[in-house]
Parts: sequence; structure tokens; C-alpha cells
Amino acid sequence: MTELATRDQILGADDLDFEDVYVERWKLTVRVKVMSATEYDAFQKSVIEMKGKDVQQNITNKRAKLLARCLCDKDGKRLFTEADIEALGRKSSVPLDQLIEVASRLNKMTTESVEELRKNSETQSTDLATV
Repeated sequence: MTELATRDQILGADDLDFEDVYVERWKLTVRVKVMSATEYDAFQKSVIEMKGKDVQQNITNKRAKLLARCLCDKDGKRLFTEADIEALGRKSSVPLDQLIEVASRLNKMTTESVEELRKNSETQSTDLATV
């Protein structure tokens, strides 16, 4: 029988991959990382709006919100805070889209995952309405 993982093994596993991307327009190499589960949940929460029972996507600075959680230094520390999102969103869409493509791939973000998020949000609003 295979030995099962322990709590410490799971918590100690290095699972936050990254990719270094050269951004021609900036003449800079940028590190894009996989978000932690907490960061991913915070991103999802930031792009969903509840209007009564309706769930809508809030696309205001969506790209900057994602990149603020995915761009990091050599030690994996975020380069941008929530306070930087507006300024990051004012950058050219060309390099941001290049980085979004990498961040989306690394974080397994697909059209299906966005649809699942919408459905989960609808279920949560229904659940909350019955409490």
C-alpha cells in the first residue's frame, strides 16, 4: 500500500509554480506565479457582483486585479498591492494581455472555470437567501 501524505508534507510542499516572461514593450523580464488558494478566492470575489439575486461579472480593472496577485519578485512576494490595481490598470493593454495569457494558463483559468464561478456564486446567493 502506498504511504499517505501527512499534514506537514502537504503544507511543506512547494506548489506555487512560476514563469519568467520577457515583455518586449517594457524591455523587462517579469515573474508570473500561480496564486495561492486564498489569492485566487480574493480575485474571484473581486470580479463578481451581486445585484439582488443576479450575479454579474465586474470587469472593472479585471486584468490588473489578476496581475496584481500574480506578478512577483524572485522570492515569490507580490509586486503590487490592492492599492496599486488602478495604476497597473492604466498600463498598456498589450503587455498586460501578454502577462494575462501566462497567468491564466498557470492558474488553469478557462472559460469553464469562469462559468463555474458564476454558478457557484448563484448557489451561494440562493443559500444565503434561505438562511
